[in-house]
Amino acid sequence: MSNSPLKSYINGAWVLPATSTATVDAVNPATEDVCAVVAVCGPDDADRAVHAARAAFDGYAATTLEHRIALVEKLISIFERRYDEMVTAISTEMGA
Repeated sequence: MSNSPLKSYINGAWVLPATSTATVDAVNPATEDVCAVVAVCGPDDADRAVHAARAAFDGYAATTLEHRIALVEKLISIFERRYDEMVTAISTEMGA
């Protein structure tokens, strides 16, 4: 486990909270081991995320159905390639 807190994905980048330095331990319920440290976002971070989403909406809304399908297919491909990592992460988080 890394000592660096997990970041949030806002406006196309992995970022730490703008003003908060708080963290929370993510605990594997099966072992009670800390499996990650998560940076706790505040209202200002939520505002940044909402602002970024609103700014991106018009551009995304103007894309074609074919483009959107291609994006979903790319997401599926990435998920399939990283399936084992996803299983490990979810199992660790859920403790099962």
